[in-house]
Amino acid sequence: MYIRQRTHLLAWPVIALVAMLLGACGAASGAPSSTAAPTAPAAATAAPVASVPVATAALAAPTGAQAAAPTADPLAMPAGPVDPSQPVDSARLSDDPALGPTTAPVTIVEYGDFGCPSCRAWHHAGILSQIRAQYGEQVRFVWRDFPVITPQSPQAAEAAQCAYDQGRFWDYHDYLYERAQSLSADALKAAAADLQLDTAKFSQCLNSGRHEATVERDLNDALAHRFRGRPSFLINDQPLIGPPSFELLQHTIDAILASH
Repeated sequence: MYIRQRTHLLAWPVIALVAMLLGACGAASGAPSSTAAPTAPAAATAAPVASVPVATAALAAPTGAQAAAPTADPLAMPAGPVDPSQPVDSARLSDDPALGPTTAPVTIVEYGDFGCPSCRAWHHAGILSQIRAQYGEQVRFVWRDFPVITPQSPQAAEAAQCAYDQGRFWDYHDYLYERAQSLSADALKAAAADLQLDTAKFSQCLNSGRHEATVERDLNDALAHRFRGRPSFLINDQPLIGPPSFELLQHTIDAILASH
């Protein structure tokens, strides 16, 4: 029998210490930038991609169209049907939400937190939409959870994974950044209802802590890269000084594509 032991990934005193060591999330008004940040200690992974001068992307509040439930994305890779009462198997554990084909020559990975103001600002800047519009299936965009900013961040990450079990991660992701007023359990369930998910399965998944291990795996991966802020990014396994602007991503993607 699968017995739920909700630990919210790590004891919060430890999370608080980790967050202090890694650096606090930027202010809600922080815009994407290509300015180099202090480099990680010598033990960090590959050197950051060089930045280029950029113009700061303007941030905009969600429009009426954005507030509507998003339609299915043809490049999204939704998870298949699952039993929300069962623990996550190894295949699902490593199955990250993604947009774009696995054959894409460029893979961008975002380590994000639904409670992070800078993550929300990067989302509202529309940079991902710009990249996808310009490069289409040449770029694959992957999401991994880095939930350390607020006490509600881990459960919000789990909730989004529950939505992914129903093939609706990106709709839920956008809803949390654009429409959610809080990340309480009730608000997370209300979001599922607004998006017309199977609310019984969603609640069972969330209440059971089914995706504690999924989120913990992502968190450990982020910590292993010694990321200092949220959101953090990899592009073809190379860390970016970020959050990156459209111009920085464009410059880096063009260089990768030119080398193929």
